[in-house]
Amino acid sequence: MLNRFRGSSLLLASVGFTIVSATVLAQSGALKLFINGKLASSRVKVIDGVAYVPAEDVAAAQGMQLSKRAEGGFSIMPAGGANQLEGKFHGKIGEKLFTGQYGLLVKSVESANTYTGKFRNLFGDVAADPTTDIIVVNCTISNGLKTQQNLVVDDWEYKPKDVATNTSLADMNGQSYPVHKWDVKWTEIAPGGVKLLPGASADFALVFKVTKGAQPKDLVFSFLPYDKRAEQKPVDVRISLKQ
Repeated sequence: MLNRFRGSSLLLASVGFTIVSATVLAQSGALKLFINGKLASSRVKVIDGVAYVPAEDVAAAQGMQLSKRAEGGFSIMPAGGANQLEGKFHGKIGEKLFTGQYGLLVKSVESANTYTGKFRNLFGDVAADPTTDIIVVNCTISNGLKTQQNLVVDDWEYKPKDVATNTSLADMNGQSYPVHKWDVKWTEIAPGGVKLLPGASADFALVFKVTKGAQPKDLVFSFLPYDKRAEQKPVDVRISLKQ
């Protein structure tokens, strides 16, 4: 996969990270890409006046990795994907994990040829195909505080403050997968969120499209207060899915 850049002084769009600036320079007869003053790639090619560089080089320069998505395309994620997302809170399937504020219970993990939304209209079924399987993680989120809480239950990224949720699935081979569909009865949208009264809980399902035959290992889930989503880092929890 190649990222496309125009001109000799470049601004790169970031995925899960921020790049201040990038510059393509000719040194020792070879074109090189420098990101924030550091060498990122020596494999720059200019075709019809447009500079191209492998996306894997850009990812590696930021301590990230390029991963192929099961449903097509690529993702740039932390090196090792969900396997490298370390957090303070660890649990396992069937047992409620509590952060001191919020709780998460992974009730079951199932595979399916077709998944139809249980909590909201997914605008069409999610179906497996010859190269992918569907894995559904059924969860319950709960509020352990004495005040109403509004939580992001969706993918979210705010680049100016480098805030991003990390909810993802890791398989036994170290591959990481983002959520394909969030099946949640949202009370907030863009991003999706849920309001929980003190002691209340809400059921939802995470639908993943994974490589054919992939075996789930861990779920990483990000807790993030909705009204602080533009300034506060999420709290990540890890749930072992091994039965």
